[in-house]
Amino acid sequence: MLLPARPSAWQSTTIPGAAMPMTNKRRLSVLAAAAVAVLALSACTGQDGSSGGGDDQGPRTLKLGVSSELLSYDPVDLNGGGEGNLLWMPVYDRLLTITPDNGLEPGLATEWAFDDSFSVLTLELRDGVTFSDGAPFTAETVKANIENLKASSSTEAGIVAPIEEVVPVDENTVEFHLASYDPTLLYQLGLAAGVMASPEALGTEEIKLNPVGSGPYTLDDQGSVRGSELIYVKNDEHWNSDAYPYETLVFKTYQDITARLNAAKSGEVDGAPITSAAAAEAEAAGLTITNTPAGWLGLGLFDRAGQIAPELADVRVRQAINYAFDKQAILENVEQGYGYATSQTFAEGQPGYDPELDNRYEYDPEKARELLAEAGYPDGFDLTIPDLPHMAAYTPIIADQLKDVGINVTIKPVAPTDTLAEMFGGQNAAFAMEFGGTSIGQITALSTQSVWNIFKSTDEELSQLVSVAYKATEEDEQDKTYREVNRWVVDNAWFAPWYMKDSIFVTSSEVTVEPWVTNVTPLISSFAPAK
Repeated sequence: MLLPARPSAWQSTTIPGAAMPMTNKRRLSVLAAAAVAVLALSACTGQDGSSGGGDDQGPRTLKLGVSSELLSYDPVDLNGGGEGNLLWMPVYDRLLTITPDNGLEPGLATEWAFDDSFSVLTLELRDGVTFSDGAPFTAETVKANIENLKASSSTEAGIVAPIEEVVPVDENTVEFHLASYDPTLLYQLGLAAGVMASPEALGTEEIKLNPVGSGPYTLDDQGSVRGSELIYVKNDEHWNSDAYPYETLVFKTYQDITARLNAAKSGEVDGAPITSAAAAEAEAAGLTITNTPAGWLGLGLFDRAGQIAPELADVRVRQAINYAFDKQAILENVEQGYGYATSQTFAEGQPGYDPELDNRYEYDPEKARELLAEAGYPDGFDLTIPDLPHMAAYTPIIADQLKDVGINVTIKPVAPTDTLAEMFGGQNAAFAMEFGGTSIGQITALSTQSVWNIFKSTDEELSQLVSVAYKATEEDEQDKTYREVNRWVVDNAWFAPWYMKDSIFVTSSEVTVEPWVTNVTPLISSFAPAK
């Protein structure tokens, strides 16, 4: 069974309708304070990482600003989300290739297919590929890389854990024998889990700073200045060289968002990721803004069986919480309108997105109070929420808006070192969250095996819907089955999303770029000189 070019996709996570206008001065002040806090969090202090040296590099050079460099190019240290993709994708090919709309195309694997039982995945491999150290790419290379990742302590090791055995059939064919079927596996093979490096370099100290891949570029270690400027030179022998129009890539590091924006305004870089707080200034300077939904932001309602917050076991309470938030006002005040208000976790343009669900829980505090009364809480109830450091700008909004419908929120301080324990340790029934990603990522987060299903919530009807969705491979089938899961989750209020938050990338008039849906930065292959 040959799979289509646009199979299921997965998420990356980030750990930092029409709504009635807010007229309550107290609520507006909370939102204004949140906007200031978001700006403060994004404008962390740092030094302007510019070192010059880009002015004479010619029109075939692409210069991009980034907030930080990779700590290591070792494949086991890479991950599939965030800004780091810009830095490692130029040097490493993956088994499959991600497209900007989260489809899949051939990479080092030219064809791929599951057997009828979904227990064996067969990959036909590209012939004639060599690594930068001259080693050939073969089925044995795939075996070495997957086994190296599985044996590591990497966060990506869990992704390839279902691969029980890698079996080279011949030089250009390899089989993955699976202990269990994972619907995210194909998508992950287009990200960090599918990175292929020279077997001779795996496990060495040298690969941490000097990647040995087969990608469209190689790192110019001699010309680069660590901590300031990284230079990549085009690999003209690459099998897809024509897809990369730039001869040289230059990445300049600016920890400070203001310095990064100023570099884009001055022409020191051709593009850079920025925050919504800086978007107006960028637009006024004549920069082109490219924005795309990167993930949803809101309140995660995790204790759906009421283990530590009995009130949340009643679906009417969870629905009341959804009605309590003025999503549009929060979006406008905190994110300057970059995004769109929604009641669903599936992003527009992705399989399973249902436009009717965006307005499922329009701001209606009176409806929220009615539902609470029906559930037996006419006077509301008490709820404790952790003040997660990376979500500190949003927690006061939760407390403020829930108080308006009778839910008294106690905000529990959290030290940065305790963040993960507070999120995933089963200590909190609900907390502010930002969850980026593709549709299949939203579905897998519902699994009792997912770290995001903190209290192992389960439901027989949902399990059946998810089981069917997991096996969907055709686009129409995916969209239909994912929608059914999506609608169930929204109707049962497992989460309380506020809006899809945009990622924002600015470019000069000399560059065009296509956004990568649900990711914070575009793919490096999506940049091209403006015509």
